Amino acid sequence: MMHCIKNVNIKMKLFENRILYSFYCFEQWIDGSFHMLFRGVEVWSMKKMYNLNPFGYIKKRNKSLDEYINNVYLAANEAAGNLDYGLRISHAQGFLGVLLGPYMMLAVSLVKYFGPVNIPNTSFKVFVLVCLGVSYLIAYLSAFKDDVYKAYFKKFKKEKNDLKWHVLTFFVCLGSLYSVYLSIVYWNK
Repeated sequence: MMHCIKNVNIKMKLFENRILYSFYCFEQWIDGSFHMLFRGVEVWSMKKMYNLNPFGYIKKRNKSLDEYINNVYLAANEAAGNLDYGLRISHAQGFLGVLLGPYMMLAVSLVKYFGPVNIPNTSFKVFVLVCLGVSYLIAYLSAFKDDVYKAYFKKFKKEKNDLKWHVLTFFVCLGSLYSVYLSIVYWNK
């Protein structure tokens, strides 16, 4: 019995980290699209900053405009893409935490509606906050405690079947939206 529970726990961690990786890839795609669309504006503003040279810092650290542009892009990529503190992993963590909340809300609403356990009538806002807090805690414990996601990300980067997981993540997100609707309906009945 204990082996079965451990096996389910490992599969659940794999599933949650796979969804987290899909969100990370989505953030990476958005970032790349933004840079592709606004590259001209970015280069223009970097040229202006290089020529303005506030406090003499830019020309002191960079010998040419091309070196400055390259350094800015390297620093931006590091700030966004670093798995320890980057913006992409931070956004993906928030998405995963919020994504699990509606499913928990639906489960609690169904328990309240069908009545096997007496759940007191509380404010819907309190109900939402508690469910989102617990779901965020579950997401943290399954992916971010002890940096488990880094090992999974290395494994996922080697695989080539990302499309099916991205599509599955999309349907999990749609299911999450539908779960919000159903939890509101069942909570208020």
